[in-house]
Amino acid sequence: MVKNPSLELLRQIGTPFDPRQRYAAPAESTGLFEHAFKNRIGLLYLKNLKDSGCLEDLDPEYEKLAFREAQTKLTAARAGRVLDDLKVDYVLFKTMRPFPATPNDVDIVCLGDRRDYERAARAFFGLGYRNLAGPAPMQTLFVDPRGFNGNGERVDAHKKGGIYYVDLYRAPSADYFVYIDPGKLRQEAVRMNIDAADGYQASVLRPEIELASILMHSVFPEKTFTLELFYTICHWLNGFGARQKERFVRFSLENHIRFPVRACFTLAVVLHREAFGFVPGELEQVIGELGGMYGPEASSFSSGGMNGPYHFLASSFCLAFLRKLPDPASQRSLAVQGLHMMDPRFAAGVFKSLWRHMTTGSYHQV
Repeated sequence: MVKNPSLELLRQIGTPFDPRQRYAAPAESTGLFEHAFKNRIGLLYLKNLKDSGCLEDLDPEYEKLAFREAQTKLTAARAGRVLDDLKVDYVLFKTMRPFPATPNDVDIVCLGDRRDYERAARAFFGLGYRNLAGPAPMQTLFVDPRGFNGNGERVDAHKKGGIYYVDLYRAPSADYFVYIDPGKLRQEAVRMNIDAADGYQASVLRPEIELASILMHSVFPEKTFTLELFYTICHWLNGFGARQKERFVRFSLENHIRFPVRACFTLAVVLHREAFGFVPGELEQVIGELGGMYGPEASSFSSGGMNGPYHFLASSFCLAFLRKLPDPASQRSLAVQGLHMMDPRFAAGVFKSLWRHMTTGSYHQV
């Protein structure tokens, strides 16, 4: 394994801000692939090798991940159709990426009221979807019927292998604490074809709103920065026009998520400068509008070797939470969270989860 596999991966894949230049020759490496997979860019790395004619022994891994990506999009399309048939408003959430990707699951936010959410859950159960993970405060994890066969289950509660998992949310939340008001997402939903073979127009967020939501979720509650986030920022930002960049910044400010978005952009700036020797003007412009580089996170990331996955500072996790508190939806949900914390068993589970998030982050590609 090379000294810094994250920088080596970036230099092999390149930057969308300078697509004509490669900074390192693509080279097949099982070790680099494993690092790419851990950073959620396994398929992106393998596609880069394939396009360069360097795939060689990793061809089976490419075929497996390409199949996973296609089948995950089919899972999203099937779930969206269920909700459309019910006439329940929804939006895919932190699921779309501007490059080949293999998320662990499909996240869907129900934009209706509680009755709509319960009606949707009953419909999924009625169509053969199953729940393997047990109850959760604001979400239900469903498994598409395609995830089961006559010889037993092909899935588990840890989402091993992805593809078949659908997380249906009442609101984007950590337990009962709502970190993005679903009412603010309704006006940002658009229809887009997510499965070329199927042709289904699913309800998705505008890319600039999806990006802001992904970055918030990465700091709170995931507390994890991966190379996938770097490429998500760079690819989308490189394609945004002036109005999209303005909408991205405005959504971050109005929804009190400026700090976590700024923290993520800080790491993207550090990585881009180290890997490619320059900082794109688009990155400089947007992070300037967000308040500039966040020094403590930049120092921690640099001193730790700039390798991913990286776990944000515990103070950043806490600040992301505290700076959401002016949001009325977050205030109301915090009161609900407080009432449930009076149950000792629920409180113990919350503190256990909080300790895990604070020490190791919560996301792992499986």
